[in-house]
Amino acid sequence: GWTAAIVKQKFQEAKGGVLFIDEAYALAPRDANSNDFGPEAIDTLLKGMEDHRDNLVGIVAGYPDLMAHFINHTNPGLPSRFRSTIRFEDYSADDLARIFTLMAEKGDYSPSAECVEAVRKHYERILVDPPRNFGNARLVRNLFDDARTNQARRLASVDDPSVDDLKTLTKEDVAGPILNQRKALIGRNR
Repeated sequence: GWTAAIVKQKFQEAKGGVLFIDEAYALAPRDANSNDFGPEAIDTLLKGMEDHRDNLVGIVAGYPDLMAHFINHTNPGLPSRFRSTIRFEDYSADDLARIFTLMAEKGDYSPSAECVEAVRKHYERILVDPPRNFGNARLVRNLFDDARTNQARRLASVDDPSVDDLKTLTKEDVAGPILNQRKALIGRNR
């Protein structure tokens, strides 16, 4: 019973700006017998888009196939409210390797050149035939988190590791996570 009120509140907060809904396709009912509140949110969204068309911009985002279905098959009012589509290309392997490096540096780690090259080559192979709904930077974050875990396991057996040891991510630290991610991605939506 709170769905419409919450959506209306978000419109009030967005007045004079942007109402951005990421993964908007999640509002679509899962099946005809669904008791979720997505349809109520969509109905309220449509009314809000009409009522506030002069004082805010509405943006919905998500994976291209799921968004096309959401816009074109969920509610007949959606295509006329969201008439423009902007497609953002996936990051390149070099971009993803840079993102890994930035995440590492932000976490006070220093990935070795071999580590970064292994990450770059991994994404280069994946991007030859990316799985549907490829996760881009989210996958890099998962890889980085797994690499930190591996580094901690590797250093657990080192007596008195140096500061450099504690900060450096090696090729070995990403090897297992790369293999696991590759296996998961190859099986996904192919």
